Amino acid sequence: MTHRSSRVSPSIAAPAGAIEQARAEGITAAVARLNAIMSDPRVKGKESAAFKLATLDPAMPVDDLCSIIAALEREPTRSRVPPMDERMAGLEGGLDPSPADVGAYAERDFVAHMKKKHGITI
Repeated sequence: MTHRSSRVSPSIAAPAGAIEQARAEGITAAVARLNAIMSDPRVKGKESAAFKLATLDPAMPVDDLCSIIAALEREPTRSRVPPMDERMAGLEGGLDPSPADVGAYAERDFVAHMKKKHGITI
């Protein structure tokens, strides 16, 4: 087995600046492709899946990718869980025990008392 050198022969080397120009053109083409995908109405609400597919298969044509994404169900929206103070605002007196509650019950009875006070059945 013969060993091949990884060096490029000067006679077949790329012209000065050709590599940088090719990189710039490649980046421009990739950005244009992503912009075309994300602006397509078929991917509205499914941008995350479209981006994943676009980056997994950079050679897939934009129309094919958008057609695949259009066939998917809409991505679920993340529900906003309100902060604890908003969730507890409806409870009379909140969940904080009063000093009278704490002093009147032994520790094992205190939990049962608070559950009863606030209507918790668990």
